[in-house]
Amino acid sequence: MYYVMKRVLCLCALGAFLCMPAVALGQVPWSDDFDSYANDSSLHGQGGWKGWDNDPAWTGYVRDDQPKSAPHSLESMGDTDLIHEYPGVEEGTVVYSAWAYVPDDLVPGGSDGNYFIMQNLYNDGGPYAWVVQVWFDPTTGLFTGTFGSSAESGTPYLPNSWNHIEVTFYMYDDWVQVRLNGTLLDDPALADHDTLGGGYTNSGGVFGGDGSAVDVASVDLFAFGASEIYYDDLSLTQLDLTGRCCVGDNCIEVTGPDCDAQGGTYYGTGLTCAGFDCGTVGTPTVSEWGLIIMTLLVLTAGTVILRHRHRPATA
Repeated sequence: MYYVMKRVLCLCALGAFLCMPAVALGQVPWSDDFDSYANDSSLHGQGGWKGWDNDPAWTGYVRDDQPKSAPHSLESMGDTDLIHEYPGVEEGTVVYSAWAYVPDDLVPGGSDGNYFIMQNLYNDGGPYAWVVQVWFDPTTGLFTGTFGSSAESGTPYLPNSWNHIEVTFYMYDDWVQVRLNGTLLDDPALADHDTLGGGYTNSGGVFGGDGSAVDVASVDLFAFGASEIYYDDLSLTQLDLTGRCCVGDNCIEVTGPDCDAQGGTYYGTGLTCAGFDCGTVGTPTVSEWGLIIMTLLVLTAGTVILRHRHRPATA
């Protein structure tokens, strides 16, 4: 259901603040700082790492040249196309974190630069599906990728510095957000998620419309013939993010799967029960009325659409 008010400016910033999800203490089921491996050793066959299609020709090497956490990091260059799979990561909210050191003399090997990729479907020999595909491009100085469409977007990276890559997967909402050093990379032409903001669908993949599984299958560190960059302190964290769930007339704040298990209707990650009456769904909540009245009093031009609807169907 949509409520349209005339002559009001869009309250994007305030809306984003009101919809920030509450984060519970996270669990870290996987991490790798590369410090337990022998220096200059091939990572193929160590710690769950392998070359693309389980081929050692695509390995990467442990180095002590540029660690973030001493003594080691991973060097990605030349033929490196290194895979780590994450079987069973299919539910909840997952945050994948990686640090990348990018020298200021990075030389691209292909048409772009040195890639950071994640798949939502991976098997040795195929099939495969890409959910994250971004690269450090020395010709532009940007960390560039495609985020749910064929259009490329990017943000500047820091040369000769450690850059923080963070990918958040909202599994139940079928939504992905990619950040570099805290900046969200987004295709502005795509509609934002109602409660989570910018990003794109996991099932649609990097170009949209793929129709793949809503999973975190693997990370893929792909140099594409470029000169070296270094990775360190990689981790995969699972969070318990809750949202508004109506079970009959009762409103509770639980995860999406817990809402389903109780036969409820889930309204989206980050929404709370404050001021919401499950028995009168279809009319604005107390907080929504307050936002409407405040907006009418303060602003004088434009149009805002306040949305209140059931959890969107996934692709």
